[in-house]
Amino acid sequence: MADEAKRRRTAAKGWATQSSKALATLLAEPTMTRLQLEDAIADFDRRLAALDDAQSIVELDIDDPDKLDEDIDAADAFRRQIRCTRVQATQKLEDMMHKAEQTGESTASASGSGDSVLNNIRLPRIELPKFSGDVLEWQSFWEQFEALVGVTNIPDVSKYGYLQSSLVGEAKRVIQGLTLTAANYHTACSVLKERFGKPERIIFAHIQALLNINLNTSTSRYIASLWKLQDQLNTHVRILEALGVEGDRYGVVLTPYPGGQMTKFW
Repeated sequence: MADEAKRRRTAAKGWATQSSKALATLLAEPTMTRLQLEDAIADFDRRLAALDDAQSIVELDIDDPDKLDEDIDAADAFRRQIRCTRVQATQKLEDMMHKAEQTGESTASASGSGDSVLNNIRLPRIELPKFSGDVLEWQSFWEQFEALVGVTNIPDVSKYGYLQSSLVGEAKRVIQGLTLTAANYHTACSVLKERFGKPERIIFAHIQALLNINLNTSTSRYIASLWKLQDQLNTHVRILEALGVEGDRYGVVLTPYPGGQMTKFW
């Protein structure tokens, strides 16, 4: 078992070394595109993750504490060596993205995708939405993120990077334990949808928001307060209708049982 684990680690080290060399070769290419760089980074991350897994298995088979320390030190030195190219690639990718933002290039043109006509169109830069964990904001956030990032043909590891940068507060903590790898992108999406995207939870949040709306009659801008109240009501009503809660059900929804328990209608 120990010999098999070491052979697996040796193979993983070989693949990681080859991926690091390929990344270094690509960085030296003057015609390198952003899409090529993102793909090479994603491949390196996969190889490094496989090496980490193989290293963990080897460590479990070492009983001698001194030999274990020696093995870990050697593994750490090798990992640091091959990651130097990854750091350079990350810096280069950030420079390319910054340049694309300054020139107003769209995601398609910056990554080298799309036809020749579309590549000549310069679209205004769109900021990625932020999501902090407020269920009321989930639907809007997710639809924007999918349109700006999710449907593009960039590697999943890059999509995950964009997703992480869009999350703050509670939402970011939910996926904190998932490392930045291509495989974890879909896992992170599933975790977020399970936590914040359940229709029944979204409906309940909007119902609570409707019940908590108050009109401030003490202000001198009474008319403005009425308009604000109307806007809030319309926003929640439209979202509820989009979720299948029609107007003829509002009477049941907004009428609490004695004792303050609200009717559960889903």
